[in-house]
Amino acid sequence: MRRIFRNSFFVGAKNFSPLLFILLLYSSAFAGDLQTDIATVENFTASAQTLQLNFVQKTFVKVLGKNIEKKGTLSLKKGGKFRIEYLDKTEKLFVCDGEILWVVDPSNPEPQSLNAHGGAVPEEVFTMLSDGKSLQKDFQIAELQNAEGNISLKFQPRKKTSYNFLEGIFSKNGAPENLKIINSSGNVTEYQFSNLKKDQQLADTYFSLSSGKATPDTLPE
Repeated sequence: MRRIFRNSFFVGAKNFSPLLFILLLYSSAFAGDLQTDIATVENFTASAQTLQLNFVQKTFVKVLGKNIEKKGTLSLKKGGKFRIEYLDKTEKLFVCDGEILWVVDPSNPEPQSLNAHGGAVPEEVFTMLSDGKSLQKDFQIAELQNAEGNISLKFQPRKKTSYNFLEGIFSKNGAPENLKIINSSGNVTEYQFSNLKKDQQLADTYFSLSSGKATPDTLPE
């Protein structure tokens, strides 16, 4: 499999937000031995065929000196499939079938389609969704102190990226609770996750567009 993005969302699509990083990191364990924690994270990821969760996205934009908050839902399926949908319907919809990434802008009837393996989506995303065993290959990982007793890890990318590092907090049962992305531009994006559902039945059509037009009858049901 292959690799994740720039400032907003993906490397090749500036209109994305950093949410895709969650595709790398959904999991957990008891705080303790680092290798045990990493193995638990990887095993949880590898065992999940699908995940659905709600998120609250809070981004501190350095140049504006303020926080911007958005809410939405994230759905994942093995094979690099994902769907990111914001509750505010004026925001873009992101749908990927593992090979093609569609960006649907409500103000434009023609969705943008990108080669998901052409740099639009970082390759570690697909690696994580396919085998769940790439954390230490892609990141240097360290434990962070966490008074709540859950797993708290720092992820330093091994290759040059537009972000400096990630911080993730995960519950003892393996559910992601919080992800913070520290961007090299000075922006900080934090995601609070809730209502996680694992291994629900999600049809492949939910992760694709049936034609080139982003009309109600061609969007995934």
